[in-house]
This record gives sequence, C-alpha cells and structure tokens, in this order.
Amino acid sequence: MLEDFISANGLKAEIVTHPQPKHLCRCELFLSGEEPIIAVVPRKGKVSAEKVREILGLGAVTSGAGIAADEVTGYDEKFLPPVSIYGASVVIDSSLQKHAHLFFEISEGKFLKISPQEIEESNDVFETGDIME
Repeated sequence: MLEDFISANGLKAEIVTHPQPKHLCRCELFLSGEEPIIAVVPRKGKVSAEKVREILGLGAVTSGAGIAADEVTGYDEKFLPPVSIYGASVVIDSSLQKHAHLFFEISEGKFLKISPQEIEESNDVFETGDIME
C-alpha cells in the first residue's frame, strides 16, 4: 500500500533495508475529536499533545493509543509512516527539517526513506514546530 502511495504521488521516497541510525524517526497518532493527527519526532523523542494542539490551532488533542490506527490512517500503528491515505493532519518536529532524509520503520527490517519536503508535499494539512516535551 505504501509503495502504491509513493508511486501515485510521484515521490522520490523509497523503501530501504539499511537506515541511517541518527535519522530514525517515528510517528505517533493523536486525535482532535474524530480528526486524526500524525506527529513526527525523532525515534526517541516524546510528543507533547499540548504543543501539537497549539501548532495546529485545535481544541483538545488526545493520544490515539488504543485506536485502530489502520482504520484512521490506513496503516498499522506500530509502523505508522508520515503520510496518510485518509488525509490526517501531519505535524513534524522542527528539529527534523534540517535533514535531507528521514527514516521510518514500516515493517520488520524495512524503512521508508523520505525527505521532510516530500512529507510536506504529500499531506494536505502539514505544520512544523517544536512538538517535543
């Protein structure tokens, strides 16, 4: 499914088996009402729901833990990429914008290699800012 998204959107992103460890990232699912939000941070970073709320200018933002991520985003929660086939809002921590490529585990031993610019271009709602605690 992700390969289809990359192809359909003409992205230069690719699936690789050897990521650059210092550029490993992860996505965390949040909700504002029923609207999904994907927060993107360094792999060991902790997301602040309050900062995500402020950056997106929303009401309450709650953790999407326990929600069936595949129903909300189209992808498994454990391997959530920074793109959504269902139009989730995406907010990326500003510390990641300086890297040419970011790596996201998308299955056991496979990683999505994608630039921050392509993350922005492939999502309808995209913001960047300091979202870590």
